[in-house]
Amino acid sequence: MMDGTNRYWPFYGRGMDSFGVDDAPISEELPHPSEGEVLARVDAYAICASDAKMVRMGVDYPLFKGRDFSRDPARLGHELCLTVVEAGERRRRDWPAGRRFGVQPDVYLGGERFCIGVNVPGGMAEYILLGSEVFESDNGSCAFPVADHLSCAAVAQTEPVACIEASFQRHTRSEVGPGDVALVYVDRAAEGDWDLSGLAAASSVTLVSPGSSAVLGLGGAEGRALVADEVPEGAFGVVAIVGNPDDETMRLLVDKVAPRGIVAWLPAREPDGMVEVDVARVHYESIALCGSMDRSLATALDPMARRDDYEPGGTLVISGGAGAMGRFHVVRALQHEQPPSRVVVTDMSDARLDSLAASFSGLAEARGIELATVNIAEEGWGERLAAAVGPKGASDIIACAPGVAPVECVAGLLRDDGMLVLFAGTKYSSFAKVPLGLVPKGRATIVGHSGSGVEDQLRVIEKMDRGTLDPNVNVAAVAGLLAGKEALAAVGNGLYAGKIIVYPHLAELPLTPMGELASVDAGLAAYVEKNGWTVEAERLLAQAYDRSESN
Repeated sequence: MMDGTNRYWPFYGRGMDSFGVDDAPISEELPHPSEGEVLARVDAYAICASDAKMVRMGVDYPLFKGRDFSRDPARLGHELCLTVVEAGERRRRDWPAGRRFGVQPDVYLGGERFCIGVNVPGGMAEYILLGSEVFESDNGSCAFPVADHLSCAAVAQTEPVACIEASFQRHTRSEVGPGDVALVYVDRAAEGDWDLSGLAAASSVTLVSPGSSAVLGLGGAEGRALVADEVPEGAFGVVAIVGNPDDETMRLLVDKVAPRGIVAWLPAREPDGMVEVDVARVHYESIALCGSMDRSLATALDPMARRDDYEPGGTLVISGGAGAMGRFHVVRALQHEQPPSRVVVTDMSDARLDSLAASFSGLAEARGIELATVNIAEEGWGERLAAAVGPKGASDIIACAPGVAPVECVAGLLRDDGMLVLFAGTKYSSFAKVPLGLVPKGRATIVGHSGSGVEDQLRVIEKMDRGTLDPNVNVAAVAGLLAGKEALAAVGNGLYAGKIIVYPHLAELPLTPMGELASVDAGLAAYVEKNGWTVEAERLLAQAYDRSESN
């Protein structure tokens, strides 16, 4: 049984001034695990932009839900690499001392949410005590062993990389279920026949604008169909749009869909390309946007019509791609088994774009991929961006920065059969013009997704084991526990384009950018310059730091 103390950074909910006590971590007696718990050493934690957001928003952060920080301070940190120190009786067989592991921080048990680093203590500490909810969650164990050849930095980054990996998995529905309440809007100018027999499974169907001359084949739903003169209140599991409504009506109809619902557009003629959509809803609520020009709901719902990954050899645009998460997207594309032939990254900072080019130009060249950058804060950026993308348009676009502008500045470049991924979260009622008309016209894909699961992290681990994905290339700086506050402030201020990795047990290691590792040890700096950040680099860091501390 291990005795001692555990140093950690508390957060009292009032901005950066309330992170720590007198700008320092505090100590507690090292806890011992109960029968279902595991005490782990925090080998490394990566600082997430969400950590900085929690500090900035305090009690207004949605997951804190009015928390009384004076009585219940938070302990942040959810991107972790851990080693078992001591396991309770029920955990010892599967989690013996010395086992390295990673963890999925968004945990549900009995439907209750246990977010590591939010409403349960996180890993900005030397040690962390993990409860039964982590090992017996509603989705099974949220902890997973990792191999010794993976660096602590890479393991700590599996969670953010998994969020990116998850955005390329199918999360939307492609069929009408028996519990769905359906809304069918028929534009009064629509003429001809439409096949909506796929709605037969819906529990109810509401028809709006039934005075149209359109003939609706509802299959077995006719006897349950209601008729309304106006779009009713409430949300609908399925919204079917027949014809070509005006812009205001399209915006209203798309916003009527319920979370995990389906919007199916069946135009009467070639549709306008751009429609205003609440991008936050698409991002957070797994809404399916589909359509077809052949007037058949079944064709619109066909999952084979939508893509889940880049077009091999295509042109990928990453909007706001020079920040930490955007760089992960760049790495994924450049290291992909079937990569695009051209990657165009936009941002509003020359420094971040220059850093990205310096980090990844060699990798792009080795893979035969053209890497271009465009600063959209400079005059004439639109022409330069269009030239970088080329006359055929973008086969794939990823919006990595939150807000309307990062979407609208690139959405018009999407090719008819392209894929637009609304990756960045933003506030609700953020209506941006997206090329929804390309969905029925060219079978384009417009999707969004938030978060990840342990299965996504395991896919990341598998890619890391195969050598087809290396998060180490995104390490921008390292620090010890005592520099944790400075490191967090640096993330909040956007001082580094990549990730800051904190090694708590090298407690007094100052915040050190990759380009200044010679201040710790010349041999370490030379090794990293040649080989990048690796397990060996971490060993040399610990060795060099221990040597400098003893002098």
